[in-house]
Amino acid sequence: MGCDTKNAEIILLCLTSIQRLITHKILNEGASGNIVSILWQLMEYNIEEVRLLQTSMLLLTTTDYVQGPTLSKCLVLCFRIVLESESF
Repeated sequence: MGCDTKNAEIILLCLTSIQRLITHKILNEGASGNIVSILWQLMEYNIEEVRLLQTSMLLLTTTDYVQGPTLSKCLVLCFRIVLESESF
């Protein structure tokens, strides 16, 4: 719900909380899918791109729950953020 507000401060707090959930491994496969969907939505709004990339990479490297279509969506998210950044 906090990520739907489009308020940068609230989104930053939500992403920090999501990262803590990932770090403490308090997730299941369904929650991982929901997190990837939230990250995708925020990417489409061009909000907190660096934090989105950090969160998605943390999710990919620390859990085994991201598989199949969720894995492909998460990887596409990472590639799109990197390719659309101004540094390239």
